[in-house]
Amino acid sequence: KKISLSNDDGVDYSYQNSAYQTAALNFTMESYHYSFMDNGTRSYVEPGPFLTEKTWKCLLSRKAFIPVGQMHTYKWLRQLGLKFDYGELDLDFDNEEGNLTRLEQIVNLIKSLQYWSAQDLYEMTLESTRHNHELVTSQKFWDVCEQSNTHAYKILKGLA
Repeated sequence: KKISLSNDDGVDYSYQNSAYQTAALNFTMESYHYSFMDNGTRSYVEPGPFLTEKTWKCLLSRKAFIPVGQMHTYKWLRQLGLKFDYGELDLDFDNEEGNLTRLEQIVNLIKSLQYWSAQDLYEMTLESTRHNHELVTSQKFWDVCEQSNTHAYKILKGLA
């Protein structure tokens, strides 16, 4: 069964629909969310973050988002020039390497949302979301991404 959303542009997988356009805050629920791993012989932190269109749609629709995924999502995106000044929202979960403890901190963040209205959340995140949209739709962002990937390119070329 197909469900139509109000303000939908009719394009499958688009960010131009009410789910993105009218939300004050989105939770990205990324496909891969593991950071701390233990395979029985050693413990390690998976490289990341792993980001998908879920995050990209939030950036394009000028919406704040909480990355339910690997640790250091905000940290990595900040390195690319994005801002996450979300007022009183506690974003420390992003630094937690433990998978379940990070999820527990996100649940606590969800519980704290009762203290703000949707309008409050919108206003608390507005400056960051505008900045992020302007950045990701600019050539500067793509140049920064290319520069960030230079090291990986060198490694991959060395494998050939």
